[in-house]
Amino acid sequence: MNCIRIHLIVSVIILNMRRIVEFIRSGYGFNWGLVAVALCLPLYRGLSTYLIGITAVFWLFKDDFGYRFISAFKNRYFLLFLCFYILHIFSYFLSIDKIVAGIDLETKLSLIVFPFLFFSGEALDMDVYKKIARAFVFGCLIAIVFCVVFAFKNSFNNPYADGKFNISIFYDTVNLPWWKLILNSYSYFNYVVYSYFMHPSYFALYLTFAAFIVSSSSLWYSFESVRGKIFSKLIVAVLILNIFILQSRAGLIALFIYLIWIMIGSTLRKTQIIMALSGLILIFVLLLFSGRFELISSKINVLSRHQIKESNIRVSIWQEAIDLIQKKPIFGYSIGDARETMVDVYKVKGIEEAMKEHLNVHNDFLEIGVKLGLVGLLILLLILVYPFFAVSTRDSIYLFFFLIIGIHFLFESMLERFAGVSFFAFFYCFINSGMKIITRKGS
Repeated sequence: MNCIRIHLIVSVIILNMRRIVEFIRSGYGFNWGLVAVALCLPLYRGLSTYLIGITAVFWLFKDDFGYRFISAFKNRYFLLFLCFYILHIFSYFLSIDKIVAGIDLETKLSLIVFPFLFFSGEALDMDVYKKIARAFVFGCLIAIVFCVVFAFKNSFNNPYADGKFNISIFYDTVNLPWWKLILNSYSYFNYVVYSYFMHPSYFALYLTFAAFIVSSSSLWYSFESVRGKIFSKLIVAVLILNIFILQSRAGLIALFIYLIWIMIGSTLRKTQIIMALSGLILIFVLLLFSGRFELISSKINVLSRHQIKESNIRVSIWQEAIDLIQKKPIFGYSIGDARETMVDVYKVKGIEEAMKEHLNVHNDFLEIGVKLGLVGLLILLLILVYPFFAVSTRDSIYLFFFLIIGIHFLFESMLERFAGVSFFAFFYCFINSGMKIITRKGS
């Protein structure tokens, strides 16, 4: 009797193992792995890296490994990323601080992993592209739920409100109305205290691209019912509201780009154009009363260049970065030593806040220029502009992606953090590996 039970158990295990092997070799595991990565990118970093590793394993054990491996090296997109990452490896050996250089290589692994996953073999099916895009949108919505929950939790535990619910993060503003606190970025529903999983500039970028996906006929659901269309509009409204309360300058500029893009879209209905225009006007009016506008307007009124540098620390950092690039233009100061070199400059120039915080350049083009010189900067620019020469970008998703990525690259060193580099690499490869399929289906 026991022998029969053991035989049955072994048979069940063997049967399930065959199904698992078939699931992996057929590519289903890989496809669902990409969907899971897209869902978790806006969420906890540890889970995202774990899923990326599993998806890479699924990729390794798919059928026709040799064909897929060779085809990657025939793909120009992949070769550009490969050159960029090899340059980082070369810079590692030039670095004195190998620990910092190693961390940088690890952070930028997405720049080589995702190109391998997307640019090897044939393009994914359109159904898979849609699942990936939709999963990302739902991941962003889940992240928003976490942000709201923890903002309420902090408001209930506000140390300045004597145990009462209050969203103010400052003692002096406890008695202000909630809407004024949010508009002036004085609340738990603003900026870094609200963005739970990542820096608000990156989260705003995620939400902007998610809003674009929902507005895309080629990637979102093709709702015919009024209820479905209202559902999509509500999602876009939630995403836009959260972009605004995040109060990221780059995020607000990208939001304007999104609204203008929607407004001038040739295939959109008149009502959608009116909604986009109304959104632009509303955001502009809100910005007039927000803390961000007061901060920006106070800087515009400063006359001298020296005073502008003092009022905006980023301008000072950018100028010092440009000076460093001019002194060492070819290969830069290496990925391991560039940050410390910048800190030494902060000390000499008396930029105390940047020195204390060990701030990066807050501009990816200059950041790469300091680290990898003009060689690295040229490769990065080639990666960004090559899709415009490879395929027609009329009505393509990549044009919008290029615009919002370019804005964030100007204000943040996105490739220095996992949240930035993973988003850029994943969706750059996602779009360009299937651009012809996506644009053809969406036309």
